Amino acid sequence: SFFTIGDFKFSAFLKDRELLKKHPFVFIWKTLILSISFITFCLAILGIIYTRHNWRKVLPLLLILSYFTIFHMIVLAINRFSIPVIPYEIIFAVLGIQGLLKKAGIIDR
Repeated sequence: SFFTIGDFKFSAFLKDRELLKKHPFVFIWKTLILSISFITFCLAILGIIYTRHNWRKVLPLLLILSYFTIFHMIVLAINRFSIPVIPYEIIFAVLGIQGLLKKAGIIDR
């Protein structure tokens, strides 16, 4: 699983300094990946909020995203089943970045 390394949970790195000294690269790598995932998720939520006025254009993407999220949340929540959602999440994250840039006045369109 993503949150375990061998027999250790990811949170064990925060509590046990010896474990952190033994596997520093693994801790840094997993922290980086979790940070990128969190930022992408937040930007995707912003993208969904910014596209609410053009909801008919993005409805197919929202339906696909909703289907995978709801179905796999109910049936089986394993990280590998979220892989098909990542491209749609990235699309909405880009729309979120675009919305932030528009709000800041950096871009016009």
